[in-house]
Amino acid sequence: MATKAVGQVDVVDVTDAYSVILTSEAHTFPGTTSAAKAGSTTTQVIAMQGSDQVAASVTLSEVTAPTGVTVTKDTDATAPTLTIAVSTAVTSSGTVTIPVHVKDMTIDKVFSFAIALTGSQGASGTNGTNGADALTLVVTSSNGTI
Repeated sequence: MATKAVGQVDVVDVTDAYSVILTSEAHTFPGTTSAAKAGSTTTQVIAMQGSDQVAASVTLSEVTAPTGVTVTKDTDATAPTLTIAVSTAVTSSGTVTIPVHVKDMTIDKVFSFAIALTGSQGASGTNGTNGADALTLVVTSSNGTI
């Protein structure tokens, strides 16, 4: 049998690749008719190298957040938990950019948030007729054969 084709294949080993995840990448905060109600949520930063968890760190001064949004963290050196809080000054949805340091690399993660605004109160309806137009229905038992 003759050779029909010859080729070269490059194989890239990605078993040692780095990946970073946030345990929660989005949250909807409750709101009033025009702004967020003050509140907070948490997300944990997890870094992996292949199938092994590695240390991740976040420097709070590098986090980019809109006015009225603050980010704090705990002291866990491997998988820090971030608390993202909104104040009543927040009037629209937005994002928080979180630079995560893994070994000598920085990977930016984005946390998105929204506000579930409540509608304004509707007009009061008229009072009912207290049953003046009610219909009485009497049900009796009956037997039948089909």
